[in-house]
Amino acid sequence: MSGKARIALALALALAGALFASAQAAPAGAAPGAEAEDPFDAAAFEAEAAAAESSAGAGPASGAASGAAPSRLVGGSALVSAQAYLDPGLEGYAASSYAAGKVFAKVAVPDYGSLFVSWSGRQQFLAGLAGEGPSLGGAAYDLEEPELELSELHYSFDLRKKLFLRLGKQLVAWGPSRVWSPVDFVNAEREDFFAPIDLRAGKAGLRAHLPLGSANAFLFADFSGTVSESGEALDPLKTAALSGRLDAALGGFEFGLSGRASGREAELAGGDFSGYLLGTAVYGELAWAPAEGSVEASLGASRALGELRKWKLSAEGFYNSEGGDLRGDPAAMAAAGSLYMGRFYAYAGLEAEDFPLAGLDSSLSATANLSDRSFYARLAEDFSIPGAPPFSLVLGCYGGEGQGEFTLPFGAGAWSIGLQARMEF
Repeated sequence: MSGKARIALALALALAGALFASAQAAPAGAAPGAEAEDPFDAAAFEAEAAAAESSAGAGPASGAASGAAPSRLVGGSALVSAQAYLDPGLEGYAASSYAAGKVFAKVAVPDYGSLFVSWSGRQQFLAGLAGEGPSLGGAAYDLEEPELELSELHYSFDLRKKLFLRLGKQLVAWGPSRVWSPVDFVNAEREDFFAPIDLRAGKAGLRAHLPLGSANAFLFADFSGTVSESGEALDPLKTAALSGRLDAALGGFEFGLSGRASGREAELAGGDFSGYLLGTAVYGELAWAPAEGSVEASLGASRALGELRKWKLSAEGFYNSEGGDLRGDPAAMAAAGSLYMGRFYAYAGLEAEDFPLAGLDSSLSATANLSDRSFYARLAEDFSIPGAPPFSLVLGCYGGEGQGEFTLPFGAGAWSIGLQARMEF
């Protein structure tokens, strides 16, 4: 058995044991089918952590001495997906199928803090290519060995409920935007809005949160650069990065200021806002790199429609001063990254619950790189059929100029169709 397989087996056994233990300790009145909050949602996790910290109480007594029992939480998300890509002339196709997921475990001990760990994994089931049609980006696939990665591992505690600290490998959520995130100065990878599951790995560092009434101050010391790629320890005073954020509520809006200072990366400054204006949620972010003179900015809005508010219309735009029309230069496109290679972008989406039938949720969206004039249109239908697992049918169209961001992999006029089944536990 390979090393990765042993890790996967050990993780599965540990999770099964933790799930059994949590089921034995569950309250008798708990409904087994009750819907829970997304355990990976940052706001929900912070609220749950704050509740656990509050239950610990004040004073120097240990959890064992005070009689308070530790709390345990185990869960995750899993996705099974199959999709096919068809070229415009139906002269070829590409096919792919995989399973991906994330599992986590958390233990909170009163007066000591909490320990959180999460793993992400992906296993390819199928990768096919026929004819002279679209490619799959030239990626190499392994149908035998799964891809496993430690996503987060951190220890959280507080100092007299005044200062909250988190040490370890972690993901940090800054900024209100949905599709583009200019003020994300911390994470190694920006969140992919279209990814069905967030499989990113966090950065090693120390996060400090100081509540200030209607305001909050955050500080993140990034330790990821203190070790070289070869494993050599470096001077942390020269290689560590320091990011900070201050947000406050004012006049029904929340405003934030962010910054990053680093000896190995560009210094950054940014601001953001979010709130409601005439019944419409509005938000925006702005980031500036003084040394390079570059600017990134996003502006978006969303509004619930209908008497029952089952319809939602949203839109977002993005400006990147360093972007441009990179058609014909695949290397530069890859270096810039998806959704950040162009100078101007636009997104629009419409979501509907129980439309056109009860138990069927629909969403239609379009994302365009206005610099190279390519776009991706997407129609998703989420089915909830009694007696069958919930699943989604996703149709996509890649259009616009050839060799653009959305037309380079599959060709202008290409189509995609996919089936997805997602499970939360």
